[in-house]
Amino acid sequence: MPTRNAVKQPPEARPRRAYLKADERHRLIVEAAQQVFARSNLQGARTRDIARAADVNEATLFQHFPSKEALFQAAVIEPLLETMQGMDERARIYEAARSNAEAEELARASVAEHLQSVIKIFPLLLSALASDPELGRRIYQEQRS
Repeated sequence: MPTRNAVKQPPEARPRRAYLKADERHRLIVEAAQQVFARSNLQGARTRDIARAADVNEATLFQHFPSKEALFQAAVIEPLLETMQGMDERARIYEAARSNAEAEELARASVAEHLQSVIKIFPLLLSALASDPELGRRIYQEQRS
């Protein structure tokens, strides 16, 4: 039991978060969201889990994104579209090669980049398809048109 003359100890202060510029914080939120969405898809992911993974509070998360769906768009759909566009761009470059040897050289140069993008994007693709198969089909069809 505390005595009357006991000195109150201040509560342990939480370490302050490092200041990050808004664009850096935004990037970290997107990266954290990609991890959470890849595990849980859109319906299963909770914004508090995304905020925790990004080391921000939910208010900060919603300062950057107006909704969980907007965050899903930025974290999952946009990278999928960028990857698909990159594949199309590489195909156009190969088609413009003046010889088979030049096309082969171009192909070799892009294989590592392509594999890395596929490895990164695969969990996001699964998340998009598991979240809303119709959305996945629509995105694919829009990009193929």
